[in-house]
Amino acid sequence: MNKKECICKKLNDMNIKYTVINHRAIFSEKDINTDFFDKDIIIGKNLFLRNDKKTNYYLFSLPLNKRANLEELAKKLNEKRFSFANEKELDYYLNISAGSVSYLNVITAAEVSDNFKNVIYVIDKELLNGDKIGFHPSDNTATIITTPDSILKIYDEYNLKYCIIDI
Repeated sequence: MNKKECICKKLNDMNIKYTVINHRAIFSEKDINTDFFDKDIIIGKNLFLRNDKKTNYYLFSLPLNKRANLEELAKKLNEKRFSFANEKELDYYLNISAGSVSYLNVITAAEVSDNFKNVIYVIDKELLNGDKIGFHPSDNTATIITTPDSILKIYDEYNLKYCIIDI
């Protein structure tokens, strides 16, 4: 079973309603044609960050159209500064490669190790304000559309640390 299928199976098991939209590979926000999605869907982007000492790792989910202010985020999380995690850290903590980072990675990461439990999940409050959100299912050739409360439901299912911030 591939990662997208694994995520869909878990969403089904958790009774989370979703829709899968298949598309060409998206590696960065400039590759996304938002006209492809309904206007009421908040498309999310995700950043995998580490603190300056490489002791804390964060998965930050925010709306695609919002600029990530890493200085302000670091202050809110009592960190000195952030940098992007490297490919090896992506694989170790989230069992994923660059271009496919998503809050849904926890589902496939759980299949191979408990390393993901050391990641702090940070959710931009704006993601929770809409009716529908869209994220990669650990595969950048698809987007899963679901409701914002699915984020919290999944994190609670895996007993993960998360915080909701307003930046």
